[in-house]
Amino acid sequence: MSMKIIYKTMLMTVVVLSFFSCGNDDEPGIDTPPSNPELMVAEDALFVKIGEDTDAELEILQGGGEYNAFSTNENIAKAEVVDGKIMIKGISIGKTYIVVSDKNGYYEKKPILVGLTDVIELDKTEVEIESLLNISAYATVNIIEGNGGYKVVSDNPKVTVSASESGTITIMGKPEDIETPTTAAVTVTDVLGMISVFDVCISAHRTDVLKLDETNVEAEGAVGKSFAVTINVVDGNGGYKVVSDNQDIQVSVTALGAVKITGILKNSDTDLVATITVTDILNLKATCIIRVLPTDKTYTEEEIQAIVADNSRRYYLDDNDQIIGGLAVSFKNEQQNGQVTYGWEYYNVYYSLLTFSGDKSEGKKMDASFSYYSYFYPNYIYYQNEPVTLEIIKNDGRRIWGIFSFIKDEVSHRGYFCDSI
Repeated sequence: MSMKIIYKTMLMTVVVLSFFSCGNDDEPGIDTPPSNPELMVAEDALFVKIGEDTDAELEILQGGGEYNAFSTNENIAKAEVVDGKIMIKGISIGKTYIVVSDKNGYYEKKPILVGLTDVIELDKTEVEIESLLNISAYATVNIIEGNGGYKVVSDNPKVTVSASESGTITIMGKPEDIETPTTAAVTVTDVLGMISVFDVCISAHRTDVLKLDETNVEAEGAVGKSFAVTINVVDGNGGYKVVSDNQDIQVSVTALGAVKITGILKNSDTDLVATITVTDILNLKATCIIRVLPTDKTYTEEEIQAIVADNSRRYYLDDNDQIIGGLAVSFKNEQQNGQVTYGWEYYNVYYSLLTFSGDKSEGKKMDASFSYYSYFYPNYIYYQNEPVTLEIIKNDGRRIWGIFSFIKDEVSHRGYFCDSI
């Protein structure tokens, strides 16, 4: 092929390519019709506070305009469009939805919370309690601000919690180790799901000295009668134990440290003495010496006051009513040959009689004796002219009150009566 032909061929190719290239540049474009924007409302749940001037705005991120809105529960919240904005008014505490639509037919449904506050405020965020080892302790936390319907949960089952309708939270727990406190995180929620958390720490009381409220105790006891004395641990670490060095004096102790001392005085000539030793969980020790003195006092001052406060006719022996229930007894009130007799009889079968010399004035009486017979299975009681110590403790001109005591077979007995003068 000659060079002239090759040149003509290349020139035609360039012209053709240039033509198509220019033709594409001059072709008019095809416009895509614009699409309607979807309605988009802020995603987060909106909180609306109840009260004057507390309306909230539901933010529209994009949409077609001409918006409408309504609440699915207008008892909780109401919605209206103001100047193209969605305004929400809170009516009562609760949860509802706001439905928003635009002119293009798009709509969105958004949750709304309505309440008094969007936080739960507590009067404390940390609770520290101190108690004796293995002894339950209590504390309270008050909800200052919230929406009601409170629930509380502890993350430690050893710390229990509860909440009242008014918002008082009660915490209970106990330390189970002298070194390691019992702890918990307590979560509080209200009807709207608002949350607040506070910490609880319950530690064991720790002291280096065990103390008692009494270290020397004197008490009085009647022969043959039981006595009881209580002393208390005023400072200690719990886990108390107590022993007595005298087998005639028994001791026990509560978890809180109340030491009860009991026994029976068997001898009217000798004091009953014991050393009481208390120990705690740390093996700290404290001692108390108790001395029980024999006494001829029939009743304490407190007991006498209680006796004279009652003016009903009655006869008691060893703190039990002597008059057998259901029996129509005949009461005795006689004065013959310088002797006064008080008591009752039942057809000469059963009786309870007190006799003494002198008059019925207040004071101790001479030559006093006591006779009593009763047999109702399994109880059989018989005293015949038993010498007694008798005292008229009150004479008001219409009635007299008397107390008496005696010892029989090394056992002390006591009684009292009230009858017409």
